[in-house]
Amino acid sequence: MKTYSLIKTKAGERKGTENSNFIGENENDPKMLAEVKTYLTEWLNSYTSISDEEIADLFSAFAGSFSYDVWSFELIEENEN
Repeated sequence: MKTYSLIKTKAGERKGTENSNFIGENENDPKMLAEVKTYLTEWLNSYTSISDEEIADLFSAFAGSFSYDVWSFELIEENEN
């Protein structure tokens, strides 16, 4: 199993902040991606009023990266030291 950090970056900034960590077999692990999608859905609901249909459209091709408004999120594998 590998650990992945969810990095949140504001448009125009070079460096993002770590929001959360997830564990999966690889970057395409369906269980981990489902957990990330749930996390991001909760973030969307707290950030803006958006319909369930709009959320479904945003995540129709979700593969670990996500952008909304001025924010982008990306899963990055953590290096083991």
